[in-house]
Amino acid sequence: MKCRMTGKWGAVLLVIALLFTYIPSATANEQGDVLDRLAPLYGSYDLYSRSSVTVIVEIESPSLVEAKHLGISQTQGYLASKRQQVINHIQAEIPSAEIGTEYEYLFSGMAITLPALAIPKLLVTPGVRAVYPNVTYSVDMNLDKGLIYQFNPEIMDSPSLRGLERVREQWGYTGKNVKVAIVDTGVDYTHPDLQNAFGEYKGWDFVDNNDDPQETTAGNPGGEATTHGTHIAGIIAADGDLSGIAPGVTLLAYRVIGPGGTGTTERVLAALDRAVQDEADIINLSLSGEQPDWALGKAIHWAQAENAIVITSVDMHAPVDPSTLRADNPLPPVVVGTLPLTAIEYGADFDFSGQVQLKNINVIGYRENQDVSKLAEGNYDIAYVAFNDVQEIRRMDLKGQIAVMSDKQLPIIDYVKALDQAGAEAVIIYMTEEEPQPLLIPGLPLPTFAISYEEAVRIYQAMREGKDQISVNLKQIQVSDESWARSKGDQPGSHPVKPDLLAPGQRIISTIATHQLEAPHGYAAAHGAQISAAHVSGAVALLLEAGHLADERLMTDEMKDLLFQTADRQNDLAFERGEITGTGSDGARLDLWKAVQQLKSNQNQTDNNAQAKGRDQADQNDGTVLDAAFHVKERGASAFDLELELNRPVDLVQFWVFSETYEYMGAIDTYVAAEGRVRIEGWNGVIEQQPLPEGTYYVIAYIEHHGQSEYVYGEAIQLEKRNAERASLLHAPRDLALR
Repeated sequence: MKCRMTGKWGAVLLVIALLFTYIPSATANEQGDVLDRLAPLYGSYDLYSRSSVTVIVEIESPSLVEAKHLGISQTQGYLASKRQQVINHIQAEIPSAEIGTEYEYLFSGMAITLPALAIPKLLVTPGVRAVYPNVTYSVDMNLDKGLIYQFNPEIMDSPSLRGLERVREQWGYTGKNVKVAIVDTGVDYTHPDLQNAFGEYKGWDFVDNNDDPQETTAGNPGGEATTHGTHIAGIIAADGDLSGIAPGVTLLAYRVIGPGGTGTTERVLAALDRAVQDEADIINLSLSGEQPDWALGKAIHWAQAENAIVITSVDMHAPVDPSTLRADNPLPPVVVGTLPLTAIEYGADFDFSGQVQLKNINVIGYRENQDVSKLAEGNYDIAYVAFNDVQEIRRMDLKGQIAVMSDKQLPIIDYVKALDQAGAEAVIIYMTEEEPQPLLIPGLPLPTFAISYEEAVRIYQAMREGKDQISVNLKQIQVSDESWARSKGDQPGSHPVKPDLLAPGQRIISTIATHQLEAPHGYAAAHGAQISAAHVSGAVALLLEAGHLADERLMTDEMKDLLFQTADRQNDLAFERGEITGTGSDGARLDLWKAVQQLKSNQNQTDNNAQAKGRDQADQNDGTVLDAAFHVKERGASAFDLELELNRPVDLVQFWVFSETYEYMGAIDTYVAAEGRVRIEGWNGVIEQQPLPEGTYYVIAYIEHHGQSEYVYGEAIQLEKRNAERASLLHAPRDLALR
């Protein structure tokens, strides 16, 4: 028996068996012909079920964009007639089939709802090219509970994009004249920080089919209110009390996720079609999909062929399968994962009068390191304030006491401020839910801890028995990349697709719709790969502006090459020496500063094209092989002179620092178009304004020329204790240790 298996065939043998039940009189030769006519089926289905299922059907006639790039003559009217012919065949064979959204620009076909057991009939319908699953998409807001508040400069800080501040200071890029499409839950374009980002045309709502892509509001009978798209929009383009990465961009919102936070390929595909026709430069897809989406992957390829850069989170999988294309050189999206957080955080052991002991309770918020450290080895009275309002708390005298409150006392920051005004030393918040969301609140005026409801009950019972003293044993807790990944369920290898880039995605504060009449607009911290994708979209907007200013439009593949080549390859040294086979996190960290520098270097090379060609030709003619010598000389206690000697010009030199165990610590400096002698005098062990701890380190020269890279190893250096003591004050992550 002959059968074709293409892509992800769902129960292919079952399809064949069921198909033959529809053609009982077919001869053996005719059966072979039928097998040759079977369109590929992607996804998994219960082909015995009479339940309805929606699939995405691709027809043989190519989409308008596909035809354009393949040099095929195609018109909208002709394509519509071919699509209608296929629809007529389907409805004749499957009368119960319902035709949904039709596509013609990036993707050629339609969504069809039919009984699952009728899918085999669909596969032999004349004009059907392939059948794909209608993937369900969702968004995971991951809001840190209680963080709905009005603007407060003391807490409006979160991990930043590497190189962003330097780019802002030196060039002032804002993303002007760049359009960013946000395909999401809609956007609250009335938020004061987002109003400037929208014009009269704001995008499209594919849930309610109108031109008002607003978030789902509270009280919608279809499901819960949403705010995910507004948070994504703020990261990219906020321009008010909060500043996004690219506050000068124009935003277009496409609502594909409806009440309750779910949507499907049918809507997302339509939004991608429209975003490209609306001339979006960047399309942000911060969504989470339950399975691979080949139809969307194909549309993404053609969107990028039209020079729209598509950014997705690692939570979704839209494979660009070459077998689904008539073109070479597939153009997959830029896939973004979350940069792991490595930091020293605080925790504590509590002893309540010897009756209740709580171990390893994490600090969830504080302002200054010393605010936490002064609690060490202290003894305090307990004040139970879970039933008091803010005004009552302000009138209390809580000096020398630790307050216990509930997570239902909102906004939490207002209550903690009141406790600070009343003189409390610290706060313990008990969580009322069985499986509470992570609670991380940067910038709280008092050291604040979180415990479970059961632990709170034990404390309350002890207090009723007169046990109202608490002793605190403070300690530091190492939060590693691996432990954070476990806590998020994002262990390496858990996703079907690996990220190309890593960007900040933890405790990111941005705009939200509160859905409260008295205060409809607010801010909140959230985390996840969906948040990280927005950082990359903002960074790409700045790079596109830089290209526009130089009259140089970066093509999609050029932009992706620029991002990947300038990203920090944090474990290249260990790979080069063969000492590790995996990094613990896939991808490389986006570095905006390096990307802009490289872009400007490329522009300078274009301006001096003749000279550059002559130099390259000279390199080829004399056959010069790169030779470099790297010298590290100790100038004094924890101060070193670094000198790299080059025998020919190179495109890029960067000095990397690794620990004794080959952990990447950061880059000292970068030199573009370097030649001769590259020298750094008196380096004192500081990386990105933070002194390194005491220990042994290696400084490596990374050299890039003509797209090839080489490493030159330096000698080991020893940083002394004086430097380490300075570093100890800077260990806490900057999103927690706010000033």
